[in-house]
Amino acid sequence: MTQAINERPAVNRPMPGIFFQGMAAMFKVRDWFRPRGVLLDEIPLRAGDTVLDFGCGPGSYIPELAARVGKNGVVIAVDIHPLAMQRVETLARRNGLNNVKPYLSDGVHLPDLDDASVDVALLFDVFHMLGNQAGILVEIHRILRPGGILAVNDPHMNPDDLVRRVMRGGNFKLVKRGVHSCTFVPVVGQIAGGAAR
Repeated sequence: MTQAINERPAVNRPMPGIFFQGMAAMFKVRDWFRPRGVLLDEIPLRAGDTVLDFGCGPGSYIPELAARVGKNGVVIAVDIHPLAMQRVETLARRNGLNNVKPYLSDGVHLPDLDDASVDVALLFDVFHMLGNQAGILVEIHRILRPGGILAVNDPHMNPDDLVRRVMRGGNFKLVKRGVHSCTFVPVVGQIAGGAAR
C-alpha cells in the first residue's frame, strides 16, 4: 500500500550511503550463489529490445541484460541513488557496455523517456522499498510499448500481495507467474490512475 503523508503519496528517498554500500556487498555474495541470469531466463528478452532496469542498484542485472539485448538494444538503468549511478557507469565503462544508459531519477518522473519507448521494464527486488508505488507504475505504463512486458520480482513481499499491488490501478494485467517473477502487460486504453481513455 502506498504510504501517504498529508494525503499525498510519499516521495521516494535514497537510503544512506553506508546502507547502499552494505547492500551492494551483500548482492555480490547473493549473485555468486544465484547468478542473475537465472532470474532473467523467465523474461522474454530479445536482441534489439529497450529494457528499463528500474531500481537497478549497483547494477547486478546490467551485464546480463546488455548481452541479451545486444549492441542494437538499450539497457536503461534507473535508480534514485547517486552511488548506484556511479557504480553502473563504472561497470559499463569497464566492460565496454555501450548500450547502457544510466538515469538518476525518483522514478515517478522519467522525463527523458518517451511514451511507448520501452519493450521490457524490470522491477526486481525493489517494489517493497518504493514510497510511491502507484505513481511509479503509472510512469512505467506510460513508457511501455503496447504489448510490452513488466516483470516484477520481490522476495521481501507475499507474491499474492505483490500481484494485487501491481494490478491495483488497473494499468497492468498478470499474464504469467514464474518461479522467480511475475509478468504483466500494460492494459491498453488506460491512463494515469486507471481511467479509461
